[in-house]
Amino acid sequence: MKQGKAGIRLIGLTAVLALLLSAVTGCSASRHVSSVSAVSLFDGERLVLPLEGEAASGGNGENGYTAFQSEKTLEEMFSQIQAVPGIHAQKHETAILIQKTDKSHTDTYCLAQHEDTYVFSGMQGHVITDIDTDGVRTEITLLLPVHLISDPLIFEGETPYYTLYAGVAYQTAGEAADFERFYQDSGWYGVSSEDGMLLLSAVPSGSGGPSDTESAGAGGLIVIQFREQGGSRFFTISAA
Repeated sequence: MKQGKAGIRLIGLTAVLALLLSAVTGCSASRHVSSVSAVSLFDGERLVLPLEGEAASGGNGENGYTAFQSEKTLEEMFSQIQAVPGIHAQKHETAILIQKTDKSHTDTYCLAQHEDTYVFSGMQGHVITDIDTDGVRTEITLLLPVHLISDPLIFEGETPYYTLYAGVAYQTAGEAADFERFYQDSGWYGVSSEDGMLLLSAVPSGSGGPSDTESAGAGGLIVIQFREQGGSRFFTISAA
């Protein structure tokens, strides 16, 4: 009888351990995704692409962007994206710029490769302008030309993608004219240049673009400055 009880206890313990192992394995296993999605910064338009991979931490589509890993190269994904109707794709060295044009504006997305992870986003940049004594951040959001940015600091250590600090210089693979063309083509901002600076303002309310000061800077104006040093180009963002 005692041997029978011991056998039951052993079977029960084995079952519990099996359940625990299954739970741990299930939590640690990566989740396969058959498509990825991103949300446009201003109008909330969601674009879904038929790209497969394993979900990575940081973005799952519900927070506006998808982070994932894939064995496919950027070139292979570019071929897949080109087959999606209604969009225009342009390949850069480590990113694919994707545009979907409406009558009054263009929704802009980007599939960017960051080491072994791909991030498909609506190119929403978070610029931290102040941190108070309690650690509370004040930030502005803007459409960020991810495909023109080569500084690894912009992609590491902060979540969500992409978080920057006002007044900090970041390296870019583009020129001031590339930034200006990007923002003009988007249709979301009023764009002007002055003394080597790019000035972005919210377009008038009702014209299809952003009209709140959170997106256009505390005073309704975002300033992007450019400089060259040691053969490299840099940009800084601030709110006027």
